[in-house]
Amino acid sequence: MGLPTQTEDDLIHMLYFYDEARPNRLSNYFLRYYPKTKIIESALEHHMLTPADVEEVNRGLNARSFIQGGTIQKKNFVKLQSYLMFIPYLPKWVTRVLTKIKIYRILPNLGMFTHSIARVLDRNKEFDIDAFRFKTRYKTFMLRKISTRIKNICSLSWVRNTQGRSGRTLS
Repeated sequence: MGLPTQTEDDLIHMLYFYDEARPNRLSNYFLRYYPKTKIIESALEHHMLTPADVEEVNRGLNARSFIQGGTIQKKNFVKLQSYLMFIPYLPKWVTRVLTKIKIYRILPNLGMFTHSIARVLDRNKEFDIDAFRFKTRYKTFMLRKISTRIKNICSLSWVRNTQGRSGRTLS
């Protein structure tokens, strides 16, 4: 997404195509521009980038990952990416209606969280080693995060109980 000649209409046609084709999972990424490459000229010509954007690219600024919107700042494109990830999980008629009314324009920008949600919703995980690994890592991450919080809560309780018994504060 975010090619120099790509328009919102192009992306809407892509939405309808994916809705009809119904792939198991969609993974789409944004073009990331690199300093002093020829494609930057095309992006300037088609108003995908401004001269200020090009200056930032050439200075190494604004270097978001291709999942987070690459170099472009078009919010509708980023919102479309989030919406696109959910097409395989919605009934066709719902997708057609939501696309027609351009619901993606009011959706929040979920960034990389969109990919995480799509991975969790994926119906074909058992055949996808990468999805299995993601699910395992996500469970491990969440268990560690929860256990750390529980330990912190328990240690605060212990400190409060100890202070209450002795009548003085611990240092």
